[in-house]
Amino acid sequence: MPNKFPILVSGAPRAGSERTISPDRRPATGSSEVIVDSPVHGKAPWEVGAGQVQEMLEMYRDRFLALKAEGRTSYVHIIRNHGAAAASSLGHPHSQLFGLPFIPPVIDAELNGFASAYPGEAGCILCDIVRDTEAEGSRLVMATGGFVVFSPFAARLPYETWIVPRRHQPRFEDCDRLDELSEVMTEVLLRYRDRLDDPPLNYWIHSYPLHGESRPYHWHLEILPRLTVPGGLELGADVWVNIVAPEEAAALLR
Repeated sequence: MPNKFPILVSGAPRAGSERTISPDRRPATGSSEVIVDSPVHGKAPWEVGAGQVQEMLEMYRDRFLALKAEGRTSYVHIIRNHGAAAASSLGHPHSQLFGLPFIPPVIDAELNGFASAYPGEAGCILCDIVRDTEAEGSRLVMATGGFVVFSPFAARLPYETWIVPRRHQPRFEDCDRLDELSEVMTEVLLRYRDRLDDPPLNYWIHSYPLHGESRPYHWHLEILPRLTVPGGLELGADVWVNIVAPEEAAALLR
């Protein structure tokens, strides 16, 4: 459903219209949606069961495809804020979708990283990370036939975890293993609940831009528990201090 307090709105004036404030400012054209994760109030979808998580993921996919078909959105960013300390403002379980008219800077930086890892030749840096992490083992949380879950080497916050498909695939909306992904997400998020006392957390999907992109990519889902509060070093200099080694975090979640 449309967000009652949207950050982006489809009716905003388009750049170049007479209502545009100045040439160096752009209107907030886009989509702000609320996705109701579950009919069960007071329970996260992974507490209801993997079937509910799968329905949620299928809705994510359907909204990606719908906005892609409309042709007005450059990038879809789907997030979930779990707990008040993670900026959740509604009591009923829900996710949020932002249909952005631009590629976010972090995605642009990731796309540049993928492109520069193998200039002029085939290759995927995230495929390499998945292979090496699974072989080495200390940062591995779990692995299935289709997905690998691990704590990244340069984790920003304690117990940060990534869920990455084994199959090299740029777009989340092309994933044909949402049933397996739902099982993986349910298991990982229940481990957070049971081993870290249900911490506030955020997760989001990093996927390929909907249109006009040629750089390589590999979609993935990032989970960040909010057990510490970023300070001036993190926010002002983008230098992240993580007090839990990723190997230690993975061992607890494993």
